Amino acid sequence: MRRAFAAGGLPLTVDYRDRGTVFLSHSSFVIPVGDVNMSVGPPNEVRGAVYVVVMQGHRVVRARNVIVDFAPRASSAQKARAALVRLRRRS
Repeated sequence: MRRAFAAGGLPLTVDYRDRGTVFLSHSSFVIPVGDVNMSVGPPNEVRGAVYVVVMQGHRVVRARNVIVDFAPRASSAQKARAALVRLRRRS
């Protein structure tokens, strides 16, 4: 998953882990909420309801156990969309 985003020029770093879920963000941002944020849940949690808090104006896209939150007008939004397409092809 990190490779799919890095291949598109959007490297991600791990912010923290909680109960089997890994939270990542674009590595060039120091503020807690950048223009691309991601969470990856355990593989066995592919289906089902998910509680997500979304910032105003952001989009949330889910590809199996990966949830991506991004600002659609940000410079990295197109890279995030392309990485999601690569992730979906692998599924």
